[in-house]
Amino acid sequence: MSDKGAPRYNIGIDVGGTNTDGVLYDSVKKKIAASVKIPTVHSSYAKAIENSLKALLGSCGNNSSEVASLNISTTVSTNALLEGSGENSNLILIGFDRYPHIVSDIEMTIRPLSLLKVSGGHTGWGKERESFDREAVEKFAKGREGELFTVSSFYSPRNPEHETAAKRILLSNGSGHVTCSHELSYSKLNSVKRTVTAYLNTSLVPLANRLLDDISFVVKKYKITCPVMFLRSDSTLVPSEWCRRFPIEMIYSGPAASLKGAYYIAGNCDQSSFIVADIGGTSTDIGRIEKGRAVFSEEGARIGSYRTMIPSLDIMSIALGGDSRIEISEAEEIRVGPERSVPLCITSEEIGLSVEDLNLKHSSGSITATPEHVKPLPCRTEDLCRSGPGKWFTEEFSYTPTDAFNTMGLSEVGNTGISKAASCLMGKRYKMSGFDLAKQISAKTNSVLGCSIKEYESRCGTMPRIYVGTPAKVFAELEENKEPEIIVPENFDIAGAVGAAVSSIELSCRVFIMHSFSEENFTAFLPEATISSDNFQELLVEAEESGKRYLAKLARKMGFPETRVITEKNFNYVGQTENIASLLSVSMELRAVQDITQ
Repeated sequence: MSDKGAPRYNIGIDVGGTNTDGVLYDSVKKKIAASVKIPTVHSSYAKAIENSLKALLGSCGNNSSEVASLNISTTVSTNALLEGSGENSNLILIGFDRYPHIVSDIEMTIRPLSLLKVSGGHTGWGKERESFDREAVEKFAKGREGELFTVSSFYSPRNPEHETAAKRILLSNGSGHVTCSHELSYSKLNSVKRTVTAYLNTSLVPLANRLLDDISFVVKKYKITCPVMFLRSDSTLVPSEWCRRFPIEMIYSGPAASLKGAYYIAGNCDQSSFIVADIGGTSTDIGRIEKGRAVFSEEGARIGSYRTMIPSLDIMSIALGGDSRIEISEAEEIRVGPERSVPLCITSEEIGLSVEDLNLKHSSGSITATPEHVKPLPCRTEDLCRSGPGKWFTEEFSYTPTDAFNTMGLSEVGNTGISKAASCLMGKRYKMSGFDLAKQISAKTNSVLGCSIKEYESRCGTMPRIYVGTPAKVFAELEENKEPEIIVPENFDIAGAVGAAVSSIELSCRVFIMHSFSEENFTAFLPEATISSDNFQELLVEAEESGKRYLAKLARKMGFPETRVITEKNFNYVGQTENIASLLSVSMELRAVQDITQ
């Protein structure tokens, strides 16, 4: 135990498309005490977590009482949305009858189990526009016991009264999970994105419940009594029970963990700004840190064709990694990905393939380079860039960048002899040595990463780069242009797990105040109420205090009674004069923070 008698370790587990990484973080000495990397079990995320947990607990004497927090980042929500494996939900739209174009946009994006449109809704000032048709909802709910529901009311971020009334009716009728759109609006307006976000969240709830039930079984098996936390797409932690209600908030969990981990292992310099590339086996995620803080996307998280309201870091994900499938066309054109394959060098472990099986007589095991006049093969890189951190799985074994890296002596993954033999076999077809073929494939693979980073830099300009992920060192060595600087920090291969281990609890809410020039008063739209006053200063103080009370209540529900609240205010004026008379609106962001590593 630590000197204070409190648990000293946090466990961070990052379930990736290829590997599951875990770290045991010593919160007293502020360092990584142990780490583990094992293949991801795609049939059971819980099994992958259990295997990592078992190894890490062994590093602290199997004393689970020493563990303060178990923090997990996972791609389960992402993969379910990309694969379309979420469950259908009924949808209730309140007050949308006057706006058929909005309803049409919603129906073009999602396919609800059934749709009910009823009267109700509010104005932009939070005032009731039409009375809510309770009888229609009660009739609709009958016979649908146990089914999933999503409820969206017009201008519900300004007044959620009709949504909450519909939810009470549905739950009293014995429905399954109900998501109200205002719960995931973050006080922002956009009827289509808000409704789609809520619907997608509902579709993920059954899957999240199954995962969390499996993890609960694992936790009990190893007698772990600490909180089980999950990383959200904004790189903050929430308890596992929160994930049962809002699993969609985990859609960018993996990339968020990597960015957080990269910042930590790079030294936590508050004034540093850099681009992070997390290069995995399946995909690569690119994000950035500016002046010590991760940069967020203004549009919210995107996954596949879906645009959501979920706060997310500004991440670009591409289907490029050490396990990307390599194909060479009849026109001798190299194609890198987007599919993932198991590298040939791993086949000896998986199916017992040997060098002899490739029918090659390669006695020395070494590959010599051919003259420099060998014609370079062109490269195809289309379809690699994705709007979300998608995972591209296949059970096939084929030649991959990892095999090329093995051939060049840049890595030693699996049976390197198989990689070299396969390179020779492929090289003969194109009248070059295996080494030269591997060199061209490696160069082309690296160019895909370089082009993607340059595309990302169009948002922010050129910055130093930090490479993390298992093949990070290889890609850094392949880069001939040393400007901007490329840094591969210590523990680069477990950045995601480190990010999960050192993340903190953070809750947020947004308060919006509008000035009504016609009525000469101000209206504050709070998380749970709407209030008006002609005294701006009193309203501003009450709005801030209301936001703090809301966050404190939320934190207590999660089991964290003590948090530190940070408030940021943004004032918007009409014209050049900045006074009360010209004040148009105030946007107030409140964040409640609790650092679990302290």
